[in-house]
Amino acid sequence: ETTSQLFNYMMPDMINYDFSGSLRNLKCPVMVVYGDQEVTGAMAIPAFQSINPGWEIHTLRNCGHFPYIEAFPQLEKIVVSFLAR
Repeated sequence: ETTSQLFNYMMPDMINYDFSGSLRNLKCPVMVVYGDQEVTGAMAIPAFQSINPGWEIHTLRNCGHFPYIEAFPQLEKIVVSFLAR
């Protein structure tokens, strides 16, 4: 199958999958990083904040779905700072 066919096949399950129960059980610090041009990332932020308002959330400007490719210097700085604590 082509990538787009596979995406269309998997996307309904991915959108409807509820992993909030698992996230509520996390006992470690959590950091969420997403790009401001990532459609699904922005939609998920209110859900993450309702699960635990103490989670650290970062929005990378001019970045889409792949911050490790599109905004690596920004991402690296955020991750290094988070891990140093």
